[in-house]
Amino acid sequence: MSRKFKRGNWSVVSDNWKVELVDIGEGLCGDYNENDPEDVPLLRFDMYSRKNPKSRWQEPNDSSYCTRVHAEITSKQRKEVLTLLIEAVEYLKWDDSVKKLGERLSYIQCQPLDKKASF
Repeated sequence: MSRKFKRGNWSVVSDNWKVELVDIGEGLCGDYNENDPEDVPLLRFDMYSRKNPKSRWQEPNDSSYCTRVHAEITSKQRKEVLTLLIEAVEYLKWDDSVKKLGERLSYIQCQPLDKKASF
């Protein structure tokens, strides 16, 4: 399967799946609170599927999850996180449920390079 990475919205596309990493201002307990020294900005991933490469993207039910991935990771780290996510979903059929897989993937972690990184 071929993969294409796109910057800007930070996405990766395979034949029938697309995964995006997005920063919508989430933190450990809901909205990120920059005044709370214990809070950190986190990224969310969204999954999209299509029946074939000429079809339109659809967002399956339960396909958007907040992760433990710090929003300030490097471009290289984002690409690595996207690779991990797309490798996990691309074996699914376009109309498979993604809920259980999405819940498991939401626990991935990655800190900025000046801190310890872990997946």
